[in-house]
Amino acid sequence: MKKIDLNLSSLASGGVQENFDMEVKKLLKNIQDPNTDAEKPRKLVMTLTLLPDESRELIKLDSQIKLTMAPTKSVTTNLITGKNPNGEIEAQELKSGAKGQMYFDEEATVRTDTGVPVEEIEAQATETKQDVIDLQKQKKA
Repeated sequence: MKKIDLNLSSLASGGVQENFDMEVKKLLKNIQDPNTDAEKPRKLVMTLTLLPDESRELIKLDSQIKLTMAPTKSVTTNLITGKNPNGEIEAQELKSGAKGQMYFDEEATVRTDTGVPVEEIEAQATETKQDVIDLQKQKKA
């Protein structure tokens, strides 16, 4: 028997190396992810635990890899909330810069602060519009 014949690439029939390669791929994917901070450090820690039996002749070797990756960047938006006429709570994302402000989308469509096309709202208003009552005419009659 050689003095010490331990090669990390061949331990556990190559399983240690396989786990290492798999975890390195995860780290590299995290580095390439545009949703993470490019300059945050990443870590790979491999722990080898040796557990001998009572006779000290047989040792169980366990390998574990822990990663520390950069978290994804936070994404923030604003919500508009309130109650509808029935008293139920409602919430929607604020798409414009300020509550009540209209904006143009990428296709130059005018939209409300919550992203509804103004044309749709105007069409609905026209459909539900009742006949105008002329109070002046009623007085004369």
